[in-house]
Amino acid sequence: RLREYILKAAREAKQETSWTTANPRWDEALGQFVATLLDEATSAEFLRDFREFHAKIVPFGILNSLAQTLIKITAPGVPDFYQGAELWDLSLVDPDNRRPVDFAGRRAMLEALTTEIEATTNLTPLARRLMQEPADGRVKLFVIRQALAVRRRHAELFSRGDYRPLEVEGAHADHVCAFA
Repeated sequence: RLREYILKAAREAKQETSWTTANPRWDEALGQFVATLLDEATSAEFLRDFREFHAKIVPFGILNSLAQTLIKITAPGVPDFYQGAELWDLSLVDPDNRRPVDFAGRRAMLEALTTEIEATTNLTPLARRLMQEPADGRVKLFVIRQALAVRRRHAELFSRGDYRPLEVEGAHADHVCAFA
């Protein structure tokens, strides 16, 4: 997947290769570079550093994704979801993002989540548990489901209401996006 992404990026940059004037030697060397980079035998130190860095930034990526999802659903307009993006979408660019989507799996996950939601009067423990185990994407599906339910319950507000940015104060004001 990474090799295909790098090749697409290089061809679109049109420096050493392009879609109309492909440079097979360059393309092959680029593919070999990616293979070497991802090979434990040749790149163990890099991969160790990368995995450490990845572990540090993943929690922030999760929070940013959830925040963006919530803003997308609650901001004025019609929320747009790319097929399959109801869970974490770790696709690169096309053709990687055009892989088949497991809609049956998503449907089953949503049904199980809905059963859990409807069986409780306090969603806080469920939300906390989903945040403690974010890898499967159920926490994102939870945010989407709950936010869309609010849109449905307040359809008039979301179709005719005004957007009002809110001023935020305090030590973390630079980290908050607020609107009514």
